[in-house]
Amino acid sequence: MDDPKDSKKLRDKVALEFPLLRDAELETIRAYGLEHVGKDMSIPATYVIDQQGVVRYRYLGESAPDRPILEDVIAAL
Repeated sequence: MDDPKDSKKLRDKVALEFPLLRDAELETIRAYGLEHVGKDMSIPATYVIDQQGVVRYRYLGESAPDRPILEDVIAAL
């Protein structure tokens, strides 16, 4: 799990105008079925959720380095 200090550095570096959230107790991770069982972490997942709570983009990776194409995520914003 990412250190909160690293998340803050990333947020500041790329000038994000929204918070990066952390789920230390895995509650949300489990609720969405994203737990990587036995590793106390989630499978790689990226969601873009609009202000009305509608999921506009979802990417579920199969391993830690499996990440979405950045342009696809930006297009969903």
